[in-house]
Amino acid sequence: MKFLKKYTGKFFLFIFMLLPIESPHATTLDEIISRGYINIGYHDTPPYSYENNGTAIGFTIDICSEIVSAINKKPSPKTITANYISTKLSERLELIKSEKIDLDCSNSFITKTRVESLSASIPIYVTSDAYIHKKSDHAHMLNDYKGRSISSVKGSIDTTMIGRANRFDNLNMLMLPAGTMNSAFEKLTTGEVAVVVLEYMKANYLVHSLDKENIYEVTKIGPPFLVGILMKKNNDDLLTLVNDTITHLTKTGRLQTLRDRWFTQKVPGYGIIKNDQEIQNIPANATDFASFRDY
Repeated sequence: MKFLKKYTGKFFLFIFMLLPIESPHATTLDEIISRGYINIGYHDTPPYSYENNGTAIGFTIDICSEIVSAINKKPSPKTITANYISTKLSERLELIKSEKIDLDCSNSFITKTRVESLSASIPIYVTSDAYIHKKSDHAHMLNDYKGRSISSVKGSIDTTMIGRANRFDNLNMLMLPAGTMNSAFEKLTTGEVAVVVLEYMKANYLVHSLDKENIYEVTKIGPPFLVGILMKKNNDDLLTLVNDTITHLTKTGRLQTLRDRWFTQKVPGYGIIKNDQEIQNIPANATDFASFRDY
């Protein structure tokens, strides 16, 4: 018995020492610093994000470059680089949740539904929906196309908006979704659809960059909504760094410079885009962004 008492305690101490010790869960920002790079998702949505000569560029891409610079100011043995990942619009939210991308740097609309499962930065831009249609139609509202065919990008908020309008306003419009905004616009130019619904600035890009403003026009519809940067839920350290960076860009005037750069001047691959000062400036109460859209 004395033998058992003497060695039993030592035996269990030995077994305990072999058990793995759980370390505190590393935050996303810690993981980024540890691995030496950040995964940034984007999709083809100029002027916010798009590829030009093999390089990701755009308004939101520039902001995310500033975020990478802010991360590099933190103590780290490595220089943090950006790994840009081209995504499909319909897949990007799941890629955030599954941690395949750390930030979505395209033109993510901030809605109540999205902030239930993801974290969103403070707004970087305020915009609205719009529809592209022929000038010869003399249309003044989306209802003028009741019973006609319509297109938008599959997986976008715009398709959700059209679905709601169909139900609540009895528009009976036939939705023909497209993979990209360019293919949606092509449906319009070939006569397959009568109207295309996109975010206002993207709609402007298509019409003006293709020199089609003499044939087509862009009309705003619906209430404003805010654009921000999305990331996985409960990443408070990364969210704080992103928000601090955006706040710094705002205070220094850098954010306005980027808006002017991408929304009022000729940009790579496109012409000069019509600017709309009415929707460019973020309202004072914009931190309550979830109240803008509920879908």
